[in-house]
Parts: sequence; C-alpha cells; structure tokens
Amino acid sequence: MNQSPPAASTLAATPDAEARLGLAPAGRAAGRTALSGRALVKELTAGFFAAVVLASNIVSFAALMFPGPLAIGIPTAVWALLVGSAVGGAWIAWTTSLRPIATGIDSPTGTVLVLLSASIGHAVLAAGGTAEAAVQSILLSFTVATLLTGALLYGFGWAGWASNLRFVPYFVVGGFLTSTGVLLVAGGLRMTSGLAPSAMVVSTAWTPGEIGRTLCAAGVLAVLLVLRRLARSALALPIALLVLCAVAWIALAAFGLSGRDSGWFVHSAGTMTVWLPFAYTGGPEFSWGLRIRLLPELLAVSFVALVSLVTKVASIEAIRQTSGDLNHEFRGHGIANLAAAPLGGLTSALQLSTSRLLEQVGGVGRMSGVACAVLLGLAAVVNLDLLRLIPVPIVAGLVFYLGYISIVDALWRPLLQRAWMDVILAIGIAVLCVCYGYLVGVIAGLICACLLFAVSYARLGVVHRHATRAEFSGYVDRSPEASARLREEGESIQVYWLAGYLFFGSSEGLFDRVRNDVAGQRAGGRAWAILDFSLVSGADSSGIASLVKLRNHFSAHELELVCCAVPPALGARLKHRGFFGGMNAPQVFGDVRQALAWCEERLLAKAAPASAGSGNITPCPAG
Repeated sequence: MNQSPPAASTLAATPDAEARLGLAPAGRAAGRTALSGRALVKELTAGFFAAVVLASNIVSFAALMFPGPLAIGIPTAVWALLVGSAVGGAWIAWTTSLRPIATGIDSPTGTVLVLLSASIGHAVLAAGGTAEAAVQSILLSFTVATLLTGALLYGFGWAGWASNLRFVPYFVVGGFLTSTGVLLVAGGLRMTSGLAPSAMVVSTAWTPGEIGRTLCAAGVLAVLLVLRRLARSALALPIALLVLCAVAWIALAAFGLSGRDSGWFVHSAGTMTVWLPFAYTGGPEFSWGLRIRLLPELLAVSFVALVSLVTKVASIEAIRQTSGDLNHEFRGHGIANLAAAPLGGLTSALQLSTSRLLEQVGGVGRMSGVACAVLLGLAAVVNLDLLRLIPVPIVAGLVFYLGYISIVDALWRPLLQRAWMDVILAIGIAVLCVCYGYLVGVIAGLICACLLFAVSYARLGVVHRHATRAEFSGYVDRSPEASARLREEGESIQVYWLAGYLFFGSSEGLFDRVRNDVAGQRAGGRAWAILDFSLVSGADSSGIASLVKLRNHFSAHELELVCCAVPPALGARLKHRGFFGGMNAPQVFGDVRQALAWCEERLLAKAAPASAGSGNITPCPAG
C-alpha cells in the first residue's frame, strides 16, 4: 500500500530537503511560496471531490427521509443537510486532532432520523395535517435532535468522560469498516443502475444505459486502483479524476447524452428551499403530547451519534496508525451541532469514507476538510447543483474505490497476521451492520468482545500461584522432627495465592480446583486450604456465592478453610453473606505467613502433640 509522500511545504522546511529540490538559500522564500501554492491546490482539489461524494450522500439521505407524499420536503432537507455539513464540518475540520477530516450526515444517525421521519410523518398525516405541515414538523424534530446531540457530545467531552468510552476492539472496527465498504459499493451500483441492492439480484432486465454506466464506473475503479499502486505523487489521483471527467463530458456530448434526462448525471434534487427553525409557526397536528412521546426517539438519535463517533474515531486511528484526543473530538462535534441547529442545519459527524478520500487525493491538513465544508455551504447558498458537474460513472467509480479501500483497510492486516478470529468476527459484525444497521452491529460486537474477554480471563483463572506445605519451607523455625513431619504430611495444607477480579467466569473454577485438590489430601482425616486475597481487586455476586459455597463444603466435610489479607470491602460483603459465621467458620489472618504457621500448628498437634510449637498464633477478627 503506497503512502502519500510528505507535503512539499514540509520538505522545504529543512536545508537537506531544499538542497534536494535545488533551492539555493537566496531563493528559499520563493521556493516555499511555490510549494505552499502547490499544497493549497492539492487541499482544494481534495476538498472538491470529497464535497461531490458528500453531496451525493446527502441527496440520497434526503430522499430516504421524505418518501412518497412527503417528497416535497426533499429540496428543503438537502438544504438543511448541506448547511449542517458546512457549518459543523468547517468547525470540526479546523479543530480536529485527526486531520484531515470530512464531515456530513452520519449513516447510523441518518438511519435513525429516517425512522423518526416516518413516525412523525405518519402521525401528522393521520391527524389531518398536510404534507407541508408534516415536512415542517419533521424538520423541527430534526433540529431538536441536532441540539440534543450537540449538548450530549459536548457534555461528555467537557466532563472528560469520552475517554472512558474507548473500549472498541479491533474486530468491531474491522466490521464497521467492512460494512461501510459494502454499503459504498452497493450505493455505487444504485447510482449506475437506479435499482436497490435487493432488486439488482433478481433483475434480469438491465437496460443498455445501466450496463454502460456500470461498466464505465468499473473502468474508473480500475484506473484508480492502478494509480494507487503505481503512482508516487499525491496529485496523480485528483489529476486522473479531472481528466476522466473531461473525457466523460466530451464522450457524452459526442453521443448526445449530456442532457439532464439522459441518466448519465446524478438526479437533481430541484430548487432548494431554506429552512429556519425559528420561523416555524407550528400546527395542531404536531401537538405537545406528540412531541413528548417522541422524546425517546430524539434521545436515541443522540445515543447513536455518540456510539458512532467513538467507533469512527477508533477506526480512523487504526487506519492511520495514530491517536487522537477523543474528549477534544466530542467537544468539537458538540459545538458544531449546537452552532448548526439554529441556522437550520442538521446533525453532521466525521465521515470515514470521505476522510479517507481526502488522504487519497492529497489532503494532509485542515484546509482540505474546511474546503469541502465551504463548497457544500456555497452549494446551499447559491443553490448550486454540484452533482450536475460530475458524470455518474465518475462518482460511482470513486464510491467503488472508497468501498474497496475500506474493506482492504479492515481485513488485510488481520489476514496477514493470521488472526482468523478477528476476521470471522469482523465479517459477522459487517453482516449485522448491513442487514440490521450500524448500531446493532456495533453493540453485538461489544457483546462479543465482553464474552471473549470473560472466557479468556476465566481460562487464566484467579489462582496466581499454588503450592503445598510439602513443597517449600514454612516461615517458622522448627525442630528436625517437626520439619520432617511437615514434609511428609504437608500435602494436606494447600496454599492458593489469588489475584485479579473474582467474577462469574472464574469463581466456579476456583471452587472446583480447591475442592478437588483438598479431597485426596488428608492427614488424620483433616486438611487445610489457605486463600491469600492480598492481590484480589474485588468480586462480583457470583464470586461471593462461590466462596460461600466453598466455605459450606469445607464445613460439611470437616475441612478447614483459612483466609488471609482479605480486602476490607470484600470482607464486608463476605461477612454480610454469613461467610465468617456459623459452625467451623473460616479462620482469618493478616498475611499468609501467620495463616501457614497456624495450619502447621494444627497439623503437628493432630499428628504428634509433643512436636507442636507454642500454638500462640492468633487469628484476626473476621470480616
């Protein structure tokens, strides 16, 4: 995988780089000016192509948000999405810690907004409202959702809580990226054929135009892949795209296919309509009762945006092999949404595919993302149909390319490392994301991660070290006869140094191990087990229950359980469950030395009372 070379302006910052570029010391200022101009061209070109892809995504989401009788709201939705991507995108791109970044309508969040639109539209129309009233009510709800999202993200970032949400394993990132790539490829096919992915499989009546657009898009993909492998300059990709656009314009004009209805340009959304939330007058159909009932769905939008942002930041970090400030990203996204909402803009967030596109076509700094946002804002202000400038095969081929690199970025590294479990889980999560949405896939991935962690941690167990008194000398000096007796019968004293967290995955294993070890090791019908809790961080309810079960087993079989160095919090919970009470209650000592000495005294007293020591080892108070 070729990486883009350093920006020329960076090369000119060192004398060695200036010498390689042939710049004399006297001409450094002029050389830097030229290189800065070249870098600016790269940034603006990257921003232009990213804006084209985002505009296509915006038009698609607007059509999904306002289907059927609500289609009159598509131009307004396009305007609101463009404004949100412009206002929020410029701020995020300028302040991000993971530059370059492009922003737009977030796919997981946009999906929830589509569902919210369907609920509100149905309710308003059922109450006798007009389609225009339904559109206005939907847009107002979108604005409220944008404000809530901004407040939630900024609050998490301001409080420093975002950094606590970084538990995103690689296979979740891989599944997220793979599903993004698959959906991008499906979106490209929809551009060329006009069919939904499900209809493409069963459709046998593809027209010559659909076949031609798809083949041309595949050709664009092939050119971009060859350039990606062979070209060393970051300018190669944007120059190739501009040349392909010029060739497409000339070819379409020659064949008489340059008209708006030819199907070779992206369908226009029509004349956009300005949406300003403070100008909304409201209507009886969108009552306060309905607004209150919709509050859980509005909060769901914010929650999905939060989960999506955590996953996307983790994905960008994995792809670029860098690290960002998650709290800073949350604050930036929060301010962006809070600023966009009063102006009529809808929620926007980091876009994985277009952020990768910025890198691929030469963007290295903040300016490419800002340029992308400014172009989207200009498209809204001057009512520019940006997509009419680019033929469908060029946009679709670029989308295919983005889908390809998303899938490769997700799966290539674990395949090289033969991490088959990561590959299988990533593909499974990708299937869930494609079939049931990003949120379902990410949550399923996090559940799988927790289960894998529990199983792996349970296999390690909580027994850090295990030994018997016969295997090592005690801490008390004894007579030769007593020492010989302890070596001969020391198997009846089992010592377990525990460590970590005693939870449902490891607690039953501890019970089984101690019970089985002690069962066959008795001296005179007695046996002792010492549990050292000095390295135990805590226990859940299952862990407490297993310890109580172990205590009851020892009591029923006339065995002696000895505990030492029990943490105060754990001791209080065990005392509350009756662990230290009743007949044959466990003895408690401050450390393992005292506990072992006490057990030795008991063993020697049973075997030969005359060989026992002073017997003055005193247990600690229980609990």
